[in-house]
Amino acid sequence: MQAQQSGIFLSEVREAAAVPACPFLPPQRWDWEGQELYGHAEWFQLRPGLDYIYAECRLNGPSQCRIDLAGAYLVIGYVTRGWAKWATPDGAVEKIEAGQWFTMPRRAFAIDRTDADGVAMGLCICSQAMARQLSELCPPGEVGAQLQHWVASEVQLELAGGPMGVSTFALARQVAAHESSGLKRRLQIESNTLAWIAELLSQGEPVLEQTASALNADDRDAVERLCQQMRAEPGYEYSLDELCQISSLNEHKLKSAFKLLYGKTTFGYLRELRMDHAAHLLKEDRFSVIQVANEVGYSNASHFARAFKMRHGLLPKAYQCLHRKR
Repeated sequence: MQAQQSGIFLSEVREAAAVPACPFLPPQRWDWEGQELYGHAEWFQLRPGLDYIYAECRLNGPSQCRIDLAGAYLVIGYVTRGWAKWATPDGAVEKIEAGQWFTMPRRAFAIDRTDADGVAMGLCICSQAMARQLSELCPPGEVGAQLQHWVASEVQLELAGGPMGVSTFALARQVAAHESSGLKRRLQIESNTLAWIAELLSQGEPVLEQTASALNADDRDAVERLCQQMRAEPGYEYSLDELCQISSLNEHKLKSAFKLLYGKTTFGYLRELRMDHAAHLLKEDRFSVIQVANEVGYSNASHFARAFKMRHGLLPKAYQCLHRKR
């Protein structure tokens, strides 16, 4: 069966703009929802020669999530949750997972496998001019060598990368966090992205000593059991004690194991599940916004609207109208 493709095509965005890139433009957003591909992505223009894409996707079949950069760009990226795989033209399989940084000088690639709960990643898209500037500034090291090699040769190198340092990983999570909206969020993303690149280029500290692989099978199974329960009933008002009972883990173990596996708190994960379920209900257009809010555990409409916009970029009513069948 041939894989179906959906994804991020920057050529379409840039051709449609027909004007010089403005860093204060709102982000371009993609949403995918289907049996085989689910997720969303946002593309930010930060400054000339540097763009940023945050993407989350989950593949459940032969579909692919394709990222087409429409030119010769250097990707400097990281993964904060889950893992993803894709095959190279020569048949080799490449994998990136939580806690890793990577560089990939390619025009396009297509993710064809992910963790059962998906992958979350950030991609810094550098032009050749930007990569040259970074290579001149950064100290000797693995990342700097990759930049210098690509700038000098323009050869499409294979993926390279490794584990992030503790502070580098913390900055990656700050970039991915959705704690504000509008202009404030865009400026936070720009400053955090630049800080992450600087930290990565100068990374000399010990890499993360504790990764998801450090968890034993029982801990992984316990967290997965909890996630299955939350996915089955996203609107239920879980207490921390109940989460511990469901997973059979104490509070400290649950928090640390969940953070390692998903890069977020249990309640942060639950909030995303609720907002994704709310989006599905709004698309069905059978319930009012208030009814949907109640269905996913929100009694306060303004709190629901704020959480929904943070996740999907639109207020619930606007999202429902946008997806309403004509």
